[in-house]
Amino acid sequence: MNQLKHLSFILFIGLFGLMGCTHLVSLSTTSVPPKAVQTKKIYAESDRFMFFLFNFDNDYVDNISLDLARQCPKGKVQGVLTKHESVTYFPLIAHKVKVSANGYCVR
Repeated sequence: MNQLKHLSFILFIGLFGLMGCTHLVSLSTTSVPPKAVQTKKIYAESDRFMFFLFNFDNDYVDNISLDLARQCPKGKVQGVLTKHESVTYFPLIAHKVKVSANGYCVR
């Protein structure tokens, strides 16, 4: 009977360790333009999937600013809100980092 309790506890801890979770790590924003000049909302995101938390570069983040600029070729990007999210699928094994940004194209 005592072994069954220990086995149940170990199984519970093991299943708890396999659950995933999401964390919002940081949030930043630039000044938002007044509603009178907000012309078009724009959005870009990029992510990186990692095994064993190994990340060799952060080049995937550079594409966000280029994507926002591409969506606003004849204007200026303002009111940018960026989010950095961390998603854990299996602790220490499978992990994803997602960075997103949205803002306004002001002409």
